[in-house]
Amino acid sequence: MFHTLLPSKVARDFFWMLESSSLLQGDSLILEDKFLQDSAKRMEAIWSSNPQELEKDLASLEQNAPPRLGFYFERLMAIWLKHDPMVQLKASGLQVKSGKTTLGEFDFIVYNQLSGRDEHWEVAVKFYLLFQPDEGLNGWKGTFPKDTLEEKLVKMRGRQLKLGETPEGLRALHQIGLHEVSPKMLLKGMLFYPLHYNWKSTPQFPEINPYHQKGWWSYMDRFDHGGRNRYWLPIQKKDWFSPQEATDEDIWDGVELKQNYLDEYASSSLSFMIAEMNYSSGKWQEVSRGFVVGNRWPNDYQAS
Repeated sequence: MFHTLLPSKVARDFFWMLESSSLLQGDSLILEDKFLQDSAKRMEAIWSSNPQELEKDLASLEQNAPPRLGFYFERLMAIWLKHDPMVQLKASGLQVKSGKTTLGEFDFIVYNQLSGRDEHWEVAVKFYLLFQPDEGLNGWKGTFPKDTLEEKLVKMRGRQLKLGETPEGLRALHQIGLHEVSPKMLLKGMLFYPLHYNWKSTPQFPEINPYHQKGWWSYMDRFDHGGRNRYWLPIQKKDWFSPQEATDEDIWDGVELKQNYLDEYASSSLSFMIAEMNYSSGKWQEVSRGFVVGNRWPNDYQAS
């Protein structure tokens, strides 16, 4: 993928947003992977021939990145919509009010030249761990366990995407010269399977895109850090999107990982993301990634 070739982290995140597969499938409301992946090719052409404005916008985002992943993802989306000639951004964060009360907002209102329609896009990026496979989408939990994939999907399909059908939503659309919009949703991110599974060959859920990005998760007391023979990179939350690269000083072997994280937090509910790294072609590159969670998760919760 093109994003793995770029030196800038924010540029890799930008192309990861376009090239990575969505988490969901089988619903006409879903913005199709092909639409974004075709756009990635157009963005690659811009990057190769006339990248100055795109680089400028990404550099500005890198210097002023929002601390919350969702807001960072939306900023990446806005830059894409600014530069792709096949879509026209008409509004972002358009608030819907009843009197002085805010009822919600439209993430993005765009004109899609391929569909020939004005569309309302709701977008999100999420990272879920499979905890209870027999509970369907409700068995996928965030590191904050009350956040589930089922809950997120219900929220997006329900209140958020139906905002344009409400009298207040229609009033907000009229204010920007529109009478109706077609709803679309985009849910990106990664799904993490228990490490004791063959996690690269995972159970199928009909609503989940089989090409989604996959990782693993483990309780701290069951995690095999590999001693001096395996190498790890703790991943800060702001870096959760595109695959990791690192220098020697960032890398810990398994013994150092145990000393710095596992021993200290083994009896807590702390969770953190790490990548297993391999040295290849003159640099450290990500092999796989996963969450190591406290032994009391999900009954108790604390995020790193």
